[in-house]
Amino acid sequence: MRRRHAGAATATAAAALLLVGAAPAASDSWDYAVVHEGPFVIGKDLIYQDDLIIRNGTLTVYGILEGSVRQEGKGGVYVAKGGELAGTVTESSSGGIRVSGTIWGSVQETGTGSVIVHSTGRISGDVSEGGSAGNIDIRGSVQETGTGSVIVHSTGRISGDVSEGGSAGNIDIRGRVDGSAVETRAGHLWVRPKATVVESVSEEGAGDLYLYKGASVGGDVTESGPGKLVRR
Repeated sequence: MRRRHAGAATATAAAALLLVGAAPAASDSWDYAVVHEGPFVIGKDLIYQDDLIIRNGTLTVYGILEGSVRQEGKGGVYVAKGGELAGTVTESSSGGIRVSGTIWGSVQETGTGSVIVHSTGRISGDVSEGGSAGNIDIRGSVQETGTGSVIVHSTGRISGDVSEGGSAGNIDIRGRVDGSAVETRAGHLWVRPKATVVESVSEEGAGDLYLYKGASVGGDVTESGPGKLVRR
């Protein structure tokens, strides 16, 4: 049975738990967030209900965090397998963000760290890496089935397959995909200069497949729909 509490500075100490009712929504402001110096761990059987600002330490989530987190200074954010974070994550140091569990909000990394999504990880919101030296590394497969697009930037890496089957989305590869890339509907598929796709690239719908000079594709390049293959 999970235990529920809010606002305690030591999430690992069972004696510090305060039982409460329904979880409050994550605040749009950080004015009421709990500020904690140093490492902070939310245990496997805990539900923690507050926004958090972590300074000079790593936040590790094995249980559930019903709030958002902002990490500053040394350290990072790690959501372990089975862990859940219901809000947004902002990280501005060198520690980065690692996800083996689930983040239901958006993720923003603005420092020199990376965003790494392991094979068991899931992020339901947007992922942004805007630091000077960080990367986005997705160690699983990516599937987009709506109207959005999948964009792998030059510093990004996906360690599985990429598929886009929505009504209007595209696949735009500028970084590295260790599996295959397949676009099955109306969108286009771009494999940009310096991009790498270890396996095959296939465009099976009405869109076009654009393959740029300098791109590396380890398998077949196939345009099997009504669209065309364009080499640039």
